[in-house]
Amino acid sequence: MKKNYIIIVVTAIVFLILGIFIGKSINNEEKNTTTNKSKQENAENKDDKIEESNSFKLQDGWIKTENFKCMKMTEAIDLNPSNKLFITKDNELYMYSTDKIFSNGENYKKIDTNIKFQKFIQNVIVDIDNNLYTIKDERIEKINVPSKNASDSEQIDFMIAVNGPSLLYELKEKDYKNMSFVNYDFRKNFYLYLKDNNVYNYKVTYNEDGETLLDSSYTLSDNRLIELEENEKIEFFIDGTVKTNKGYYLFENKVINKEETEKYADVKPEYKLGFYKIENEDIINQKDKIAFLKEMVDSGSRSLYIITTDGELVYIYQK
Repeated sequence: MKKNYIIIVVTAIVFLILGIFIGKSINNEEKNTTTNKSKQENAENKDDKIEESNSFKLQDGWIKTENFKCMKMTEAIDLNPSNKLFITKDNELYMYSTDKIFSNGENYKKIDTNIKFQKFIQNVIVDIDNNLYTIKDERIEKINVPSKNASDSEQIDFMIAVNGPSLLYELKEKDYKNMSFVNYDFRKNFYLYLKDNNVYNYKVTYNEDGETLLDSSYTLSDNRLIELEENEKIEFFIDGTVKTNKGYYLFENKVINKEETEKYADVKPEYKLGFYKIENEDIINQKDKIAFLKEMVDSGSRSLYIITTDGELVYIYQK
C-alpha cells in the first residue's frame, strides 16, 4: 500500500514537471511567434517607409496615374500622352496603357518597326533622319512633305496629316531635332529653334485675328529666349521644355512688371515670351526623382508631365 502511494506521488511530480516544461515551451513559442511577427511587421513598415521616402511626393494639384508603374518609361526621351506613346533612349517607339495590360503581359508594347525615332512634334513622329510619320492602329505611315511651290491640294493634304504646324514644310532646313512647336494662346503658333546653347523663335507673321500665316520670312530672330547662368548648358529641348545642367525651364508669357502692377492702379502688365526657370518647389526639391519632364502647351492649355525614377506617371494642369 505504501509502495503504491509512493508510485502515485512520483507520477504526480513527473506530470507536474512535464506540465511546467510544456507550459514554458508554449509560452516561449508564442513569444517567438509574436516577436518574429513583430519583426516582420516592422521590416514591412520599414520597407514601406523606405519606398515612400524614395517616391515622388505629391502636393496640391498633382495627379498620379493610379495603379500604374512602368520602368521602361524611365528610359523615355519624349512622351505623347494624347496617343499614349513614348520614345526611348535607343530611339524605339512604344505604346503604353494606364488601365490594361497588352497581350505580352506588360503595360507597354514596342511598335513593330525598324524605324528609329527621335521626337514628337504635336502628333507627328520624327525619325532620326528627319522624316515625318503618323501612327494609326499601330501602323506607321510616312508623311510626304510638299515643296514650297507645291499645289494647294498637296499643302492641304499635308496640313491634315500633321494636324497643324505648317512650318514643318516651310523651313528651308529640315532640322526637326532642334526645332519645337508651341501653340500657346489658342491661335498663334510659336516655332522655336535650338542654336548655340540657346533657343530662338522663327519670325512669323499673322493676320489681324492671329490665325493665318502671311508673308512670313521664317528666319530666326536674334532674340534669345533663355537667360542662362555662366557655364549653364542645355541638355534637353522638346516642345515648351528645356532642361539644363542647372534646372528646368518652361516656355510662357510672363508678366515682367508684376510688382508695379500690384502696387499701382494705373500700371498695366507687360508680358514677355520666353523660357523661365521652374519655380515649383516640388520639382526643385525632388529633381533627383525625375526621369523625364515635359510641358505640353496646346491651344492655351498647359500641363506638365513627369515620369519618376520608379516608373510612375504624374501630371499637373497649370494656369
